Amino acid sequence: MRYISLLGLAVGLWAQSLPESDCINAIAVCQQTYTYTNSPPDYGQTQELQNNTCLLNNEQKTAWFIFTVQQSGTFGFIVNTTYDYDFALWDITNSSCASVGSTAPIRCNFSADNGNTGLDANNPQSGSLSWNASQPPIMPGLNVTAGQTFVLVLDNYTRDQTGFTITFTGTAQIFDNAPAALVSATQDCNRTNRIILRFSEPIACNTIAPNGSDFLISGGLTPVAAGCVGGGLYSYEVYLEVG
Repeated sequence: MRYISLLGLAVGLWAQSLPESDCINAIAVCQQTYTYTNSPPDYGQTQELQNNTCLLNNEQKTAWFIFTVQQSGTFGFIVNTTYDYDFALWDITNSSCASVGSTAPIRCNFSADNGNTGLDANNPQSGSLSWNASQPPIMPGLNVTAGQTFVLVLDNYTRDQTGFTITFTGTAQIFDNAPAALVSATQDCNRTNRIILRFSEPIACNTIAPNGSDFLISGGLTPVAAGCVGGGLYSYEVYLEVG
């Protein structure tokens, strides 16, 4: 994946926030393993946790990941590290990143143990689980269903510069290689020449032609501009301006 390759070249030069330190720019999972040589430097532009998770210090040095289940099965992951990384996982199928600061995650782990942490895909359990500092770093995984969308945050509690490797596990297919489907198209109430397109899953904003040439419209209208609604690296909604 080109984005990760570029990230790997830049890990020694981080002097500012990473895009994926904010949920709106979460990395869309399309491969099994991601490696960070160095820790993310901070929590990004927005402190998104508001004392609503087991992560008692909220965000410190974070990376966010997002995925939509393509095929039902078990889900888990392992974070390989020698330091103390914590995590929280939300089901945002019927919501968005805006909800993570006000809703409880389906899995949350604040174990004080250094070393590997994650979800055990071989031990899936139903319901929400939240583990505190005295509990183990590996907790039960999940049975997930096609169509569900999850967002995961990893937080470097130790706050050192050491990175991590995350490997996704389980029988569920979470790598998204299918094109997104158009769900709806509505006129922007504030701009009559703008149409808001909503898709079935987040769209990579850098794949949208700014001049709108990716789109064809019947009825004699011509696209003149396009982009993600609200900014970020990925978005469910795309605006299309017509002339």
